[in-house]
Amino acid sequence: MADFDRPVTAASTDVNDLPNEMLHTIVRHTLDQKDGVAAFCEINALRATSPRFRALIEGDPVVRSGFRALRSGTEFARFEKAMNEVLDSRRTISADEIITYYNVTISHHVDTIRLAVGMRDIDANPEMVARTAIERNGVNEPSALKILRSYAARRDIRANPKIVAQTAIDRNEVVDPIDVSSIRWLAENPALDSHGRAPLAGHAPGTPCKNVTQNTGRGLDERSRQDRQGR
Repeated sequence: MADFDRPVTAASTDVNDLPNEMLHTIVRHTLDQKDGVAAFCEINALRATSPRFRALIEGDPVVRSGFRALRSGTEFARFEKAMNEVLDSRRTISADEIITYYNVTISHHVDTIRLAVGMRDIDANPEMVARTAIERNGVNEPSALKILRSYAARRDIRANPKIVAQTAIDRNEVVDPIDVSSIRWLAENPALDSHGRAPLAGHAPGTPCKNVTQNTGRGLDERSRQDRQGR
């Protein structure tokens, strides 16, 4: 992943011309790393890019067992690492890149990353509308779509207190009646904290937006379930 400042490792080496013994050595040394997430990501990257390395992992029972154990044992840790990447405002990589690199497969974790990267992009670019963040990061979970549209509209009001509420609502395609009412109210009451900014939904004055992203992500499953039940 081009945007990650990572040291040169086996995963960045062209292994197609290496002898089989060297491939086994790479696997052995990588599996022995103390950092299980780094070990998994390195092996998985090689597995994805090198047919010979993939054949080694799938054809050697010991290696295959070690790789599967590593994948299972680092599942939640990989998600945490992925979220750390997301919450670093200096990053510009997309949700798909993060999901692929860390091999995040649990659907709730995938949806949370897509939502969080969308929020990061909206914060980073004052001109970005919700649709752009949604399309760039492949957001399709209903609750996440609703959150991002409202989030972008609130960002518009926070950045420009003189903006007409309907403009922020229309440009970000906010359709939920409760969100629409809330955004209109915020436009009429822009100076609600010491910085003169209207707080975001669930965002107490002075609370870092990073915490809002984390809390929103944790609640995504429940909100999605309620939406499907017609709350």
